[in-house]
Amino acid sequence: MDITKIDSGVLCDMGGCVRKAAYAVSMEGKPLSSRLYLCPECAANLYGLLGSKLGGEKEVEDEEDVRRRDC
Repeated sequence: MDITKIDSGVLCDMGGCVRKAAYAVSMEGKPLSSRLYLCPECAANLYGLLGSKLGGEKEVEDEEDVRRRDC
């Protein structure tokens, strides 16, 4: 997945938003039509939401139970 800064007249893809997109989120090997276009405001809101929902969670509850496979 890649995020690129764009300068075009494409509108933001978030529902109800009518601003111009500044960023395009694309997946490698997928057609350009599958890009997600975001304006700066919606991108900032999405960033904050993802950070609050996913950023602080630990994937492993007890780190002492995890053993490295190369040891």
